[in-house]
Amino acid sequence: YDALGGYDNALDAYTMAVKLGNRSSECFLALSEAFLKIGDPDQAVKYCWHAIRMNHSDSRAFLLLSGIYNSTGAFRNALACSYAAIRLEPSLVGAYVEAGISFRCMGLHYDAARVLRKALAIKPDSGAAYWQLALTYYYSGDLSSALEICQALKSINPGLSRRLFAGLVRY
Repeated sequence: YDALGGYDNALDAYTMAVKLGNRSSECFLALSEAFLKIGDPDQAVKYCWHAIRMNHSDSRAFLLLSGIYNSTGAFRNALACSYAAIRLEPSLVGAYVEAGISFRCMGLHYDAARVLRKALAIKPDSGAAYWQLALTYYYSGDLSSALEICQALKSINPGLSRRLFAGLVRY
C-alpha cells in the first residue's frame, strides 16, 4: 500500500499488525510514516516515539521525528531529534538537513549554513542540502550566495537547480 500511495490502507494494515501483536519498532515507524503521509502529525509523533521506545538506537526514527517536528513548527524539538540521530549515525545526511531547516526557521542562519555545509561534506551530491543551503542564504539576505549555490547544484541536478532558481527569483 505504501508503494502504491494508498496510505489510508497502509495505515489500516499497520494498525492491524500492532493489534495482532507486532510491536516492533519497524511497525511503529511505518505506522508513524503512514500517519504523516495522511496529514496527522500528532499521531505520527506518537507512533514515532513508540518506535524509539522499542529501539532507542534507531537513527531513522529520530530523523523522522525531526522532520515531523520541523513540519509542525516545533523547531527546538526537531533540532534535538536531529542531533540524536547524528549522535547515533554521524554520516546521516538527512539529520544535518533537518537540523539546518530547524536553525534557519529559528533565524539562526549561520548555524544552518554550518550544518548544511557539513551535510554536503558528507554527501557532495545531496540535492536536499543544496536546496536548504540556498534557502538559508536567501532568507539571511545573502542573495548572491543563494544564487551561487543554485549554480553549484546545476552540475549535480540541473532540473532541481532550475526549480530552485525559479523559486528564488519568484520570491
